Amino acid sequence: MPGGNIHNGDELGPVIAYAISLVQNIHAHLLTKYKSFPSPEDIFSPKDRRIIIALLDLLVLEGIYPCLTPGVGVPLERRAKVIIHPPPKTLSGGIRNRDRLQDINVLTDVILALSGLQDGRGEAAELLKDRYLVDLVAGYGELAFNPAQDNGLTRDEKSTWGARWESLIEG
Repeated sequence: MPGGNIHNGDELGPVIAYAISLVQNIHAHLLTKYKSFPSPEDIFSPKDRRIIIALLDLLVLEGIYPCLTPGVGVPLERRAKVIIHPPPKTLSGGIRNRDRLQDINVLTDVILALSGLQDGRGEAAELLKDRYLVDLVAGYGELAFNPAQDNGLTRDEKSTWGARWESLIEG
């Protein structure tokens, strides 16, 4: 399973890692199934599209947004589809203990997985461009430009994320 950094003490970690794995497997399957442009009978069913959207929503809402510095990204209540998202909770019901280094590791894994999908073609790539591009920009920006010293990223890593952010913005 991808997301080796995700499992360190967070109860949602295995869920996020499994969602990454599912999205990557579905995307790879569809790319091999439709080597050329899909014919009309090959196009996703609405059920398949809803599954991919649900997995991408999970990754964005649990893998990107909780890891962003307050004020970074579009507020969840202002998104096109109103999603009211309570503060992250543990399975026991308490507020999740947020470790900044853990957040950076989770954010890095999720952004890398989603950017790998975005670089290709297919339904998942189109959904990322249509629905989640602003979330990717926020995640890249967090990794590239957050001035905090406790995020565990070196200057070189931040400059690499900055270059990726610029390439994403330039399209």
